[in-house]
Amino acid sequence: MEGGCENKDSLQEHKHMLNSKWIVWYHNPSDQSWTIDSYKDVLEIDTLEDFFVLKNSWDKCLPKVSEGMFFIMRKLKSGQVIYPQWEDINNRKGGYWSFKIDKENAQDIWFRLCSFTIGEDICNETMESLQVNGISISPKKNFCIIKIWNNNCDKNSISLLNTNLDFLNMEEVMYSSHVKNIERDQTKQKKYSAINYNKKQFKGGSSIHLGRF
Repeated sequence: MEGGCENKDSLQEHKHMLNSKWIVWYHNPSDQSWTIDSYKDVLEIDTLEDFFVLKNSWDKCLPKVSEGMFFIMRKLKSGQVIYPQWEDINNRKGGYWSFKIDKENAQDIWFRLCSFTIGEDICNETMESLQVNGISISPKKNFCIIKIWNNNCDKNSISLLNTNLDFLNMEEVMYSSHVKNIERDQTKQKKYSAINYNKKQFKGGSSIHLGRF
């Protein structure tokens, strides 16, 4: 973090360690690339104090929560990074619960959900919380989409999530499997690749690229 952002090392000496380290990622919503390089790691969080640095410095360092595509993903004990991509080996067999939220409430909801996530309290049972790989938020025209990513698509019941997540609308939640998302994405890309080819061959048209959110 740069500029007027707080230095996390300047906070109190006695830190409160988290069970896992977490990495904050950013993807520009207008970027049509979905390679690993298109995701920018912002900060690694391994203490509660790190999270407060992030929260207190966000407006100085990053786009508004409601205007960017952000992820907080778990870093495994082995040091392996879980990237915010469906295809990541740690994500592929999982999926996500998705919720629609109002833009004006996005920042408050995002930080509250972050607290539940890094505190391993996002599910009713700790073992289920440990299967959560991360969370994400992405902007739409008049709302935002929040997603809770887990590593096992068989564990898809809404009843697994903490009942204290009352700031999310549990009545309109949807669960999507990453494997099915990948298959749909590949099918769409093949379809539009054929359209792009035909346009270039016969009409000289511009290419089409599909986004993921």
